[in-house]
Amino acid sequence: AVTGTKGKSTTSSLIAHLLKETGHEVVFGGNIGLPLFELLSQITPQTHIVLELSCHQLEFVNVSPHVAVLLNLFEEHLDHYRSYEAYQEAKYQIARHQHSEDVFICSGEDERIARLMEKFPPRAHLQTFSSGNLPSKRSSTLQIRMLTRCGSLRESGISSGYVRFFGVVCSCVVRCSGKNASCPGISSGSGIS
Repeated sequence: AVTGTKGKSTTSSLIAHLLKETGHEVVFGGNIGLPLFELLSQITPQTHIVLELSCHQLEFVNVSPHVAVLLNLFEEHLDHYRSYEAYQEAKYQIARHQHSEDVFICSGEDERIARLMEKFPPRAHLQTFSSGNLPSKRSSTLQIRMLTRCGSLRESGISSGYVRFFGVVCSCVVRCSGKNASCPGISSGSGIS
């Protein structure tokens, strides 16, 4: 499942696409496309479920997905929440109820996410990504080139770093489901474990 203030539709769509293109059975829904309840009949034990989740969908959950992605946090939806902190905590629900066998992928550069992790330490295996060349101080680091506009994605194609990021997410999804498979952009020498 993917959330964040910006980029969740693009990210979740590409994750679902990469999984499908590598031969995996995928159901994609949530805040984008069809609601998950309308897709229940398509879900089997082999199905990978890719969700885009909004702050409103996450606000009251008490269960988190096996693989949770938190892209970023910016000041939005303050008309609904009593404070920016309340909005951030709603988004963080995506990882707050995870267990040690789960995976939490988040920005290693976003100070707001770092503060949330200090307040609510993740129990899941942590994978961080960054847009710069400096390694993150948290767990494993993925160096990615973040694309800031959909236009740049269409004009220049997906950067190798971006594909690598999605490959890591796909790899985490596949490993969490107990299948031994890989996704494009991941090599055995990539340093991702």
